[in-house]
Order: sequence, then C-alpha cells, then structure tokens
Amino acid sequence: MKIAYFIPVHHKAAQFHWLWLALYSKMDTYCIHVDAKSPETFYSEVRAIVGDAGNVHWLPRRSIAWAGWSMVIAELDAMRLMLTEGGDWQRWVNLSGQDYPIKPMHQIRDTLAASTFNHIRCWSFTKIAMEEPNDPHLKRRICLEYGGRIHRTPLRMPFPSKLDLKWKGSAWHMFNRSFCEWVIESPLTKRVANTLRFTFCPAETFFQGLIMNSPFVETVNQEYGRFVLWPGPKILGVEHLPDIKNSPCLFARKFDHAIDNAILYELASVCDHATPQ
Repeated sequence: MKIAYFIPVHHKAAQFHWLWLALYSKMDTYCIHVDAKSPETFYSEVRAIVGDAGNVHWLPRRSIAWAGWSMVIAELDAMRLMLTEGGDWQRWVNLSGQDYPIKPMHQIRDTLAASTFNHIRCWSFTKIAMEEPNDPHLKRRICLEYGGRIHRTPLRMPFPSKLDLKWKGSAWHMFNRSFCEWVIESPLTKRVANTLRFTFCPAETFFQGLIMNSPFVETVNQEYGRFVLWPGPKILGVEHLPDIKNSPCLFARKFDHAIDNAILYELASVCDHATPQ
C-alpha cells in the first residue's frame, strides 16, 4: 500500500530532518510545501535534507497565515497535485514539520492498510459548547485573511440552512483516496468553502463539514492518529514517553530537538527510525 504524505513546513529545518529520516520510503509519495514567508536559507535547507528523491513533489510556495484559509488552500492544492502526479496511493496523511512517527513505519503502513475508514475528529458544536465553551469557533465571527494575518470582525457568519457545518476537530487527519477524489471533484467543496473560508481556523472545520455532509459520513473514525497534549499543543519531552509508548496513535506532535532531543532518540530506537548524524 502506498501512502501520500503532505508536509507543510515553515521553520525548524533540523526538526524536519528528524521527521524526514523516519518517514521516507521509496514505496510512498510525498508533497512538501515551504511557506513563502520562510527565508530562502530555510527553503534551501529543506531541499538539501530531501535531496533528489523522485517520489517527492514540491508545492508552489504561498504565504500561509495561521488559522487562515490559506492553510486549507495549500492542502487542497497538494491533494489535487498528488491525485494527478502522485501515482496510485491509497492513503492521505498530513503532517506538520514538528510531527514524528511513534510506531515503526511497517506498523503504520499495516494499520492504515487494514482500515477502511477516514480518520478525522468530528465533534459537533453542541459537544464543543459543553466541553470547551470558550472555543472561538462557537462565536462564528467573520474573519478575513490579508497581510499575512487573520483579522476578526464583530460580524457573525450565517451558516447555510441546508448544510450542517457545525463540526470541529483537528487540522490533522488520515483519509482514503476515494474521499480525496470526491473532495476535489464535488460541487459541495466549493459551497462549503464559500462559507468556512471566512471563519476562524477553517482547517479545523472544513474537512469536518465536508465529510459530515458527504456520502462518506459513515466512514468517519474519530481516532485521527495523533498523540497531542493540551493546552498547547505542548512540546513533548522524555517525561511524556510512558504515555506516548502506551498510546495507540501513529504520530505525535509536537517535538523540538533543541528543547528535548532525548525523546526523539528514544522513539527512534524503539521504532527503528533513522536519525540525523
């Protein structure tokens, strides 16, 4: 089974190096996006780490604003590119440059191969209101992205009456190819985009809104495969190793070798990942 990995990065090339050495396989295919705001030196470092591998695709650089629509656009562009040029992959996994696999890669491949689900956390706004009443998504304020930043307005975004877009989750997920093809081809994608692109952090609501209004709604698996500690996400250290090792998740975030590289060496040893020299 071939996996398509989408990895957007914007800083910490040395940390990306840890991820790349653990993740890379000639069996899979990769799409990497380097934020246009990042220095050319950073871009050159990332290119040098990746080298001339033929199964890597580079998304044209664009400026990404945290919590902005540009985060979603980059993934949609990557998905479109990989469906046409990435070969016959079956699974889509998006990762940040500070993620790291916490299981051996053969186990990750076997787990994804055995699953027929789309792994994405989808929590209703009703549940969010009970558990996280201060969540900014609940206010539905219209947000505009310009100048590399998100600008919140006092205006509320009305949701379409014929679509249920009151779903939130994580920006990180694992999809099957069929759903990705549907996302790119379906007219519903544009309808959902026309609403959610003007909300806060649509990367946490866009794919949720799509899949919960799609023919794939019965394929949703809430276990989206990431070990994360909140509030944060916190930088993970050796003190978190017992919980990480006991977790059924496939990846964890986030790591910073400059703060704690002992945890990376330990995970690499347990999972048989290659490490930087």
